[in-house]
Amino acid sequence: MRSLLLYFILVNLIFSMTPEEILEGVDYNMTPDSVRYRGEMVIHRGKRKYTKKFIMDAMGAEKSFIEFTYPARDRGTRYLRNERNLWIYMPSTSRTMKISGHMLKESMMGSDISYDDQTDRNKYNILYKGEITEETEEYYVLDLIRREGEEAKYYRQVLWIAKDTLTIKSGEMYAKTGKLLKELQVDEIELIGDRYYITRFRIDDKLKKTSYTELILREIEIDPEISESTFTLKNLERR
Repeated sequence: MRSLLLYFILVNLIFSMTPEEILEGVDYNMTPDSVRYRGEMVIHRGKRKYTKKFIMDAMGAEKSFIEFTYPARDRGTRYLRNERNLWIYMPSTSRTMKISGHMLKESMMGSDISYDDQTDRNKYNILYKGEITEETEEYYVLDLIRREGEEAKYYRQVLWIAKDTLTIKSGEMYAKTGKLLKELQVDEIELIGDRYYITRFRIDDKLKKTSYTELILREIEIDPEISESTFTLKNLERR
């Protein structure tokens, strides 16, 4: 696989890249066949902040399993994503609730990150058609519009892509009306194997004031073996 990343980098250094080639590089870095990590979600509300910790397993484009481990009131809360469906298990009531459709855009655990933001792993190059609107020595600026028939979480995104790693540096997410919904700022990336993986970023919800959420990823495993049984309701509802 290292040769594929090397190919993207060499093409980037020698020739101007097309929007499709840039997005292929971004997708290669951020969507391995499977991934496992420990995450920390830091929610900022004005002068206050709240920290939540979780473990995540993901496989393929739309399979993910999240279990919160901290704080105590959230421990054991689990999320299962399988294609366009999401289930939440709440240990306090031993109940499972299904979320789908527009509800996927709602806030996850009171953060500025939606269920779609955190659990969807579909690739940019599949969901969006893009054009390069600006190019500097360091970045490509891509304007992405959702492809017809695709269910991308945002109608339009503008991304600043670092040329040397083909990773997102920052982004803006828009509704079809043109309203700015969220802003993304990437603070850290890490070379894991042959992929540059985002390990720390922040999302600002522009519909709220003085509100943003940081996500920090640790103990990242790329392409671990994960059983299909992980992504089942039986595993979600285990006691």
